[in-house]
Amino acid sequence: CDDGLDPSEPVDETKLRAVTDYIPLSRYELIPTDFTITDYSKPEFYQITTSQKLTDLQESSYVNLKVHHSRVARFDGLWLPWRLRSQNSGWGQSVVGSIYYALKKYWTAQDGLVEMVQDADVFCHKIPGLFQRIASGNESDLKKRLEANALSRSVYGGLAIDTEEEVEYLNRSLSGIKDALDPFLKEISMALGWPSSILTGDSPGGMGKEGRFEERQWAHIIEDWQANYMLKPVTQVFDLILKSKEGPTRGLPPENWSVFFPSVFVETDKEKAELRLQMAQVDSQYV
Repeated sequence: CDDGLDPSEPVDETKLRAVTDYIPLSRYELIPTDFTITDYSKPEFYQITTSQKLTDLQESSYVNLKVHHSRVARFDGLWLPWRLRSQNSGWGQSVVGSIYYALKKYWTAQDGLVEMVQDADVFCHKIPGLFQRIASGNESDLKKRLEANALSRSVYGGLAIDTEEEVEYLNRSLSGIKDALDPFLKEISMALGWPSSILTGDSPGGMGKEGRFEERQWAHIIEDWQANYMLKPVTQVFDLILKSKEGPTRGLPPENWSVFFPSVFVETDKEKAELRLQMAQVDSQYV
């Protein structure tokens, strides 16, 4: 904020010329210094420690740069009880952290399926009297025989075997492999709270086969997130913009204004027409 003051001082709205820049910092770079249990979201000061280049004149990393809370738009993360929040330097829970274990199990299951597919076919070469040869100490002959196998397969893509030997592939059954990851995807969906169709991009086959129910649920999740986690800091940013002398209102914000998030759910033309018809019928009854 260009108000001629040091970052450790509160923003002086009477001297605020412009909001010149926004610097995104993670919770590891922006540390509250004096948060309390009664108002953890508004400490008096923050300490910035980062290797990011914040200004053109910066030559090294910033360490313990003191910033007043009025210059920080705080996107806090998921709610945490006080004990865990104090262990997390006063910040909320990362969304990734809430699904980490479910995601880790999904990755492990996916890696396991890759190994199964790679070992789906097992090459089997039946050699008469194999174990007797090994027991009698003829491992060198067996090694030469296997090396001959590898050589023949690499030279002309086949095997030269005796009439008493047999060659075949043992196939592992992979009949249910396409559904093997479903429980793990469902667990991620439950941890996130997202509809499975949104998470995977698959067309739903349950309630509302066109996916309208899932789209409404998804829109509700996004709008709830906007209202609870984004409205306050976004309003703070626009408030400073409107109060700045070089802003769109030249420092004279309107008396009544608010941040409005457009609806995420998009109605189809058919749904809009049906809604207008219902409204027309109600208006007709009122008349």
